[in-house]
Amino acid sequence: MESKESHIKSSIVNLLAKLDLPKDVSLDNDRVLKLEKLQKHYSLVFVDKLLFRIKRKANHYILEFQREYEDFFPETRALPNKWLEIGLDDIHEIVKLKGNISKIFEYELKKTHGDAFGCCSKYVECSNARKCVEDDFAFSLGCQYRLNLMENRIFYGKNRNC
Repeated sequence: MESKESHIKSSIVNLLAKLDLPKDVSLDNDRVLKLEKLQKHYSLVFVDKLLFRIKRKANHYILEFQREYEDFFPETRALPNKWLEIGLDDIHEIVKLKGNISKIFEYELKKTHGDAFGCCSKYVECSNARKCVEDDFAFSLGCQYRLNLMENRIFYGKNRNC
């Protein structure tokens, strides 16, 4: 029988597989996404930002999110501290939050960046692809033009619309 600990990990892996994330946003690339097992909970961290944590209680699970994600979860309970809380009877129910968690990733992909720069030498290739084509995802997070592409503001190439 699978342990409760591995249920959490497999449920997170299953959820991530159902999200439409860039290929480099996976648990295989721990520079970008990490599932950390701590003493009392698991934490899912994107780059250096805690997205949520999961606590196992006696007969249910608690997901805790930062308050800045409140608009993505209309049916949460706000705790007196900085957390929003969602209770799940079974950890596999986390897949029901797919849309909400997808919005968090979209929000963080637009907001998170490395050392900022305007664009790299691939700006025309990116414009033609309508997305960043840089192979090094962590490096691409610093590209300011990537944010324009995500908002469909294309300044160069055959898809130019600005």
